[in-house]
Amino acid sequence: MSLRILCHGTTQRLISDRFQHSTSTVHYWFKNVLRALKAFALSVVKTVDRGEVQPEIRANSRWYPFFKNCISAIYGTDVAAWAPSSKQKSFRGRKVVLITQNAMAICSHE
Repeated sequence: MSLRILCHGTTQRLISDRFQHSTSTVHYWFKNVLRALKAFALSVVKTVDRGEVQPEIRANSRWYPFFKNCISAIYGTDVAAWAPSSKQKSFRGRKVVLITQNAMAICSHE
């Protein structure tokens, strides 16, 4: 229920109707999940001091105002993959018929 609220922006009232629970029950458990996610994030996500802004950004007047605090970039792409026929439905691409796996990478501008 909490994932549907977080990922799809569904209201708690619609969730309570869909899963046949009271709105107070949905609210209680949604709040507990948010607290658990916050505790998880505080224990896993650590800030890293990378020093100054990278020279490529600082030297470009078009980029600097918007990326002055940027320390890295995230890039996501779909990569062709193989999956057993019983699990291919989970790996089917949105725009193509091929079986794909979403791959994300974080890299510096260097």
